[in-house]
Amino acid sequence: MTRKQRWIIFGGAAALVVAGALTLARAPVAAAAWGPGPGRWGFMMGPWWGSGDAANVEPDVFRQMGRMHAQVHGGDPEAAAQWMAGMHAAMWGGYGPWGSGGTDQVPDAPAQPGAAKVEVTATITEWKIEPAEIEVEAGKRLVLTVKNEGTVPHNFAIPELNLRLVGIAPGASRTVELNADEPGTYEFLCDIPGHAQLGQRGTLKVVKAE
Repeated sequence: MTRKQRWIIFGGAAALVVAGALTLARAPVAAAAWGPGPGRWGFMMGPWWGSGDAANVEPDVFRQMGRMHAQVHGGDPEAAAQWMAGMHAAMWGGYGPWGSGGTDQVPDAPAQPGAAKVEVTATITEWKIEPAEIEVEAGKRLVLTVKNEGTVPHNFAIPELNLRLVGIAPGASRTVELNADEPGTYEFLCDIPGHAQLGQRGTLKVVKAE
C-alpha cells in the first residue's frame, strides 16, 4: 500500500469519526443504534441512519477531509474535495453507509458448441482484487466466480464486456459465464467511486490460442 493510499484511508476513517462525534453530541442515545441494519457503524450513524440528515451533513465532512489531504500532500484541494464527495455518494447507497446502487448487468453470452470451460475465482478484499491478472485463451468459456471476502459490499465490473455485478455482500459470491471471443486486455474493477483508486482493479487478458 502506498503512502497516498494510506492517507486516503486515514482521511475516510477520520471523516467517519467526526460524523460519529457529531451524532453523539446531537443525540447521546445514538449508541443504542448498534446492531442490525447500521451494523458495526451504527454507533456513529445513530438517528442519521436512513434520514435526510446524513445526506445534508456528511458530504461536507468528506469534502473537508479531501481539502486537508491536498493541503498536506499537494494537489488541487477542490478536486480532492469532489473526489471525497463521490466516495460519500457511493457509501450512502443501497447498503447504508457502504452502498453501491444500481442493478446487475450481465451480457447475453450463450455457450459456443464445443467450447472448453475455464473456471476462475476473483476474490475481493480491502483494497485489492486477486488475482490482479486473469488470462484465458480466446475461444474458451470463462466461468468467473467473484467472492467478497472483505468487510463491506463491493461491485465487480468489466466495462468493455458490459459486465457489472452490484452490491456483493461480505461473504457472498456471484458466478457468471462469459465467452472469451476477442483477444485483448480488459480492465476489471470495483466501480464504487474511489475503490479502484485504492487498488481494487486488475486485468483480464484474452490471448490467442497457440
